Amino acid sequence: MIKCVILDDELLAISYLKLLCEQIENVEVVKAFNDPKIFLSEIDNIDCNLCILDIEMPGMTGLQVAEIISGSKKIIFTTAYKEYAAEAFDLNVVDYVRKPIKKKG
Repeated sequence: MIKCVILDDELLAISYLKLLCEQIENVEVVKAFNDPKIFLSEIDNIDCNLCILDIEMPGMTGLQVAEIISGSKKIIFTTAYKEYAAEAFDLNVVDYVRKPIKKKG
């Protein structure tokens, strides 16, 4: 079972990501956040093994968040911007998904 946490500053994006995750067998969204600072204050106490992080957020980027939690959780980035890809993969992330995200087949 993959237990994931979503972090995105856009509530619509969180809802859509949750919907996509719920359609995948053995994936459970255990919590979602729209504020990176609250996410960081709670992530160590959440039973999860995957974090889906937006990159462009006010106050703190998903890249900064990933640097802090790197090693303890697997990370997938979601963003509308392609220019962060190289930096994202330097952090050993699982994947880098461009928005808008579409479900295949």
